[in-house]
Amino acid sequence: MDKLTLLHSKMNGMDMIEVSGEIDVYNSFEFKKIVEDLIDAGSRRIIVDLEKVHYVDSSGLGALINQRTKMQKAGGDLFLVRISDQIRSVLELTKMAVFFKIYKNPEEVMEMQAAS
Repeated sequence: MDKLTLLHSKMNGMDMIEVSGEIDVYNSFEFKKIVEDLIDAGSRRIIVDLEKVHYVDSSGLGALINQRTKMQKAGGDLFLVRISDQIRSVLELTKMAVFFKIYKNPEEVMEMQAAS
């Protein structure tokens, strides 16, 4: 079990969470908490950088789904960037790849948001 590390920063007015380690049954609540705190603070666009995440179990996937749904209900959105092949495979196998907005990198999210 790899320790989950969450690093929050701002990028062009958007919140970004850099995640590393594993998102699993033992720590998915930590991910949920940081997103909920950002929503409570008024954030409406969150980029989740998964470049350094090499494993997500069903609890981790549930946390990602739950938090995107909360963001949508709050009038915002949650974007996934730099996902690994393993995570992409999990999202495709569970048919969740179409549920998430997945981008190559944070800059691509910024470009798409600026264009809309």
